[in-house]
Amino acid sequence: MTSKGGNAARRRLRTGEANEPAVRATREVHDASRMQRSSWAQALAVSLRFVPHALAAAVAVAVARGDLDAVWWIGGFFLLAPVVELVLGQEDGQRSPAGRCERLACRLSPWLWIPLQAAVLVAGIFAAAHVATPMPVVWPAVLTGLLCGIFGLTAAHELMHRRERGARAAAMLLLAFSGYAHFCVEHVRGHHRRVGTRDDGATARLGETIYVFLCRSVASGIVSAWRSERERLARYGLGAWSARNRVIAGWMLSTALCLFAAWAAGVAGVVFFVTQAAVGIVVLEVSNYVQHYGLMRREVEPGVYARIDASHAWDCRFRLTNLLLLDLGRHSDHHLEPALAADQLKARSEAPRLPAGYFSLFAVTFLPPLWMVIMNRRARWARTRVGRMRVHTQTPLARRTSRSKNDHTGTASDDDLLRGPPSRTDAMV
Repeated sequence: MTSKGGNAARRRLRTGEANEPAVRATREVHDASRMQRSSWAQALAVSLRFVPHALAAAVAVAVARGDLDAVWWIGGFFLLAPVVELVLGQEDGQRSPAGRCERLACRLSPWLWIPLQAAVLVAGIFAAAHVATPMPVVWPAVLTGLLCGIFGLTAAHELMHRRERGARAAAMLLLAFSGYAHFCVEHVRGHHRRVGTRDDGATARLGETIYVFLCRSVASGIVSAWRSERERLARYGLGAWSARNRVIAGWMLSTALCLFAAWAAGVAGVVFFVTQAAVGIVVLEVSNYVQHYGLMRREVEPGVYARIDASHAWDCRFRLTNLLLLDLGRHSDHHLEPALAADQLKARSEAPRLPAGYFSLFAVTFLPPLWMVIMNRRARWARTRVGRMRVHTQTPLARRTSRSKNDHTGTASDDDLLRGPPSRTDAMV
C-alpha cells in the first residue's frame, strides 16, 4: 500500500496534479519571458530594417555640408556587413508572424527610399561641382551606386509588385535614378513569366560567368521591355512610340536627371550620375545572377516547360540579408506568390538554399572559379530535383481563374507556363 501510494504521489508531482497553482504560475512566467524575448527580437528586427535608411540620411547630410569623403562610410558598412551576417546566422525555420510594428516597417521602408535616394544623389552632384577634375568623384560615385543599388533598387523591386496606388510609378522613379526604369516592365511582364527558361535573360546558366551574364541580361532586358510595351500599347490601338510608353517615359526621366547633373556640376556631375547609375545596374543584375544561377525549368517538349516551382530560385535564410533587403532571400516564395508583401513571404523547405548571405556572396560572384566551386555542385543537385518534377495541368475553369488573377500580379498562369515563354503575339498587360 505504501509503495502504491508513493508511486501515485510521485506521478502527481510529475504531472503537476499535486501543486497545480504552482505549475500554472511557472507556465505563466515562462510564457511572459518568451513573449518578452519575442518583443525584443521584433524590436531588433524593426531597428535593423532602418539601418540603411539611417546610413543614407547621414551620408546625404554630410555630403550636403561639403564633406564628399563621407561616402566612405558606405564602404565601411559593406566591409562590416558580411561579418555581421555570419554572427547573426540563419533562421531555423518559419519565423513567428510579424507584429504590427514590423508590418508597418516593411510597408513604410520602400517608400522612404524615394526621398533618401534623391537626397544622396542631389547632394553628391552638388558636391561634385566643387572638384577641379572629374576623377575625385569616381570612387564616391561607386560607393553611392552600391548604396542605392543594393537598398534603393531592392525597394523598387518591392514596390513594383504592390497593388497600392502609385507604387508602380514610385518603383519606376527609383529605377530611373539608375537609368534602368525599363526593368520595372521587363521584370513583371517578362522575368516572372519566363524564369528558368532559355528565353529569360535574367536566369543565369550553369557555368555562366557574371561578366557574360551581365552583357546578356542587360541587352535582353531592354529588348524584352520594349516588346512588352509595344504589345501592350497595340491592344489599345497605339503605336510603340506613343507618349504612354512606360519604357520611353523612364528613359526620358533618366535623361532629365543626367541633364540636371550637367547643369549643376558640369562634367563632374555627369560622371557622378552615370557612374553611380552603372554601379546600381551591376548590383541589380548580380542579384538576379545569384537568385537563379543554374536553376532551369525542365523542358517537357520543345517550347513546353514544367510549371514554376520553389526549386527554381535560391532561398537565403541568413537573417541580415532578409532584414536589410526586405526579405529578398525568400525568393522562391516570391515567385510563387509575387503579390505578397515582404513580411508575408515564407521560407520554402523544398527550395535550394544559398551557402551564405547576399552580402558575403556579392564579391564572390566576380571570382568565377571560386563561385563555380561553391555553387555548381549545389546547382546540379537542385536540377536533379527539378528534372523529376511532373507537369501539372488544370481544368479550363481553373485556367481562366488563374489567368484572371495573375494578370494583376505579374505572374503567368499555369496554362502560360505549360505553353512555354510567351510569343510576340501574346497579349501582355
